[in-house]
Amino acid sequence: MLEKLWSPSGLLLKDIEFKQGVNLIIGKKNNSIHGSGANGIGKSSTIRLIDFLLLSTRAEDLFCSSKTAYAFLQDEDHHVCLKLNIGGRNVIIRRTFKQRNQVFLQINEAAEAEYSITEAKYILGSWLFPQREEWQHQDSSYGNLMSFFIKDDLESKQRKDPLAYLTHGGGNNKVITLLNAYLLGLPTSQLIQLLQQYEKINELNSANENFKKQLLKDNGKSLTQIRAEAVIKERELAVFCLLRCKVLS
Repeated sequence: MLEKLWSPSGLLLKDIEFKQGVNLIIGKKNNSIHGSGANGIGKSSTIRLIDFLLLSTRAEDLFCSSKTAYAFLQDEDHHVCLKLNIGGRNVIIRRTFKQRNQVFLQINEAAEAEYSITEAKYILGSWLFPQREEWQHQDSSYGNLMSFFIKDDLESKQRKDPLAYLTHGGGNNKVITLLNAYLLGLPTSQLIQLLQQYEKINELNSANENFKKQLLKDNGKSLTQIRAEAVIKERELAVFCLLRCKVLS
């Protein structure tokens, strides 16, 4: 459960506290600024900051780039924090915008510790998306799983499709099917084995195609041509052996 979002560097005008249940972030129209309405006051940016703190690559690309409107976050050395409760653990995540591969975690009363993105995803993933013998997901699924829960319905600052947030937006159909089954609490271990076998078949097919291309490059002939020539030579050899036997007899 989310509990609090804040910025020790003063990026946010106020701390944002969350209550148990449904929380709404609503923009209040400011009549003192003509035509401003509720746009541009930070509703979407608040969601993206949460996404960033929960280790979203998409949010990192937005906030940690020097080529976007958020470049000032690095220039002014801002950092943000998110407090949440995961299975009885009080967890505080802190991130800066200068070092995108740097994550600070504080668990319960322990001192804050620094982790890489990969390490932090592993730790948070083991708590947020636990696995059992028959109820599993692939180890690299943290980002795809989080995409079910955090959505950004804007694309290039435009809302081209109001229902786009209903789709996952990442991962292939096989992976999405697996993750849906996992989130529904259905047994997934056999499905994972099937996906692993499918990936192995793809690897073998790819290796086979690469071998054929290299063979054509080295010999100027395709594998089909070489096989056809081999069949002809085998037949010629069989005929030769037959004639030799007749001569000797």
